[in-house]
Amino acid sequence: MYRPKCRPHQRRVLKNVPIRITPSNNTIDLSSFIDKLRYMDDQDKFSALSNPTRRKILAWMRDMAGAPGQDDGACAEVCVSEIQRETNLSQSTVSAYMAALERAGLVTSERRGQWTFFRRDERTISAFARKIAREL
Repeated sequence: MYRPKCRPHQRRVLKNVPIRITPSNNTIDLSSFIDKLRYMDDQDKFSALSNPTRRKILAWMRDMAGAPGQDDGACAEVCVSEIQRETNLSQSTVSAYMAALERAGLVTSERRGQWTFFRRDERTISAFARKIAREL
C-alpha cells in the first residue's frame, strides 16, 4: 500500500480524501487531493504567523536587509544567537520559532559548523501575500 510522505498531522487529513476513478476512461481525479495539500501548506503559514513574536522576527529580518554592511537588495542572513539577543528569548525558544517558520517555508536555513543561519524566503512570502490579497 502506497503512503505519501508527509507529516503526522497531515496523514490524518489525507486518509479522508476521496480519489475518484472515472469508469469511462479510467482516469483518476486528484483535484480534491491537490486542494487538500494546498490548504495544508497555507495552514502551516497561518500557524507560523499566528505568533506575534514570529511576525516580529520576520519583520526584523526584513529590516536587517537595509542595515549597514548588507548589499543593496540582499536578504539578511541572521544567526540564532542574533535573533536571541534581539528578542530576549532563550535559544531553544528561538530555535523552535525558527523551525516553525522554516516548516511553513517562510525562511530557509543553512548550517555552518555549529551555527545555523536563517534567511527570509522573499519569493514564498510575496506569493503568500498575493494569495491572501486575492482570496480575502
